[in-house]
Amino acid sequence: MCIRDRYQRRVRENKMTKTEFKVDMTCGGCANAVKGVLKKVNGKCSAFPVFVCVETVSFGGIESLEVDWPTKKVVVTGSASKDELLAALQKTGKSVEFISQS
Repeated sequence: MCIRDRYQRRVRENKMTKTEFKVDMTCGGCANAVKGVLKKVNGKCSAFPVFVCVETVSFGGIESLEVDWPTKKVVVTGSASKDELLAALQKTGKSVEFISQS
């Protein structure tokens, strides 16, 4: 079983959700601000790369995080609620729009 299969199985077993947001990011600094506030959702995590990040780490109800500032897209997979994530993202001062949750 490959890493992706194990991860997807863990997502199904733990009833994690994939939540997508559009955040008005204009640079790598904005992306770092987004990552910084999400790190504080009930916990902490290791450092992320600057531009596009896809990490499979567990912290504060977040299992994986994708931040792509050129497309202004943030995708969070985990057990953290949409409202918790939205409140954290709004702390950046950037315009935040909920896209979907599955």
